[in-house]
Parts: sequence; C-alpha cells; structure tokens
Amino acid sequence: NFWNAAYFNKETSYLHFPTFHGELSADISFLFKTSSSSGVFLENLGIKDFIRIELS
Repeated sequence: NFWNAAYFNKETSYLHFPTFHGELSADISFLFKTSSSSGVFLENLGIKDFIRIELS
C-alpha cells in the first residue's frame, strides 16, 4: 500500500504535475512493477533546463 501509487492501463496514460523546480537540490525515486519494455517515468521540459527518465 503506497500513498502515491499510480496505475496505468493504456500506453497513452500519464500523470501531470506542476513544473519541477530543482535548482538547489532534488530527490527522485521509483519503485515499479511493469510488463512494458519501455516508457517514460519523468519528463520536465524547459528552455535550458530539462530532464527525462525512461525505461528502454
């Protein structure tokens, strides 16, 4: 039982969050179970600062 668990039942499913501001420091962790061979965990796009974490 996880307080922040998410379930995705389609390839097009996603969660949308406010812009991630990690200028000073940030911690990101994942605990997942999947049958997919690829996918994007986190994507934050910006003009100069961006991050993308994916399973491939």
